[in-house]
Amino acid sequence: MSVLGAIDSVQAVLPAMRERGRGTLLFTTGGAAVAPSAARASSAISYTAEVAYARLLHEELSPEGIRVAHTAIVGALGPGLRHEPTTVAELLWRQHAEGGDFQTACAS
Repeated sequence: MSVLGAIDSVQAVLPAMRERGRGTLLFTTGGAAVAPSAARASSAISYTAEVAYARLLHEELSPEGIRVAHTAIVGALGPGLRHEPTTVAELLWRQHAEGGDFQTACAS
């Protein structure tokens, strides 16, 4: 489901991005994408597939002016939890506005 949802989303927005010659595709997953464990095996497998898809898009679309980035959110996300939603939203906005590395881990 993780990969298929990503593919459907990209297919919906990529033609317009290509037409404009710019845009940003931001992918987020849980921490199992960068630190797989047996306890989260199914998440690790699906997230790893999604990250591979995103990396291939990054390599293919960068020359066209389209940014692709992945952020792994390691730990609970929500008000009062390890990651505040506004903090994660600000990180994603910076990735869009400023660019940077393909992969970021939101771990602290």
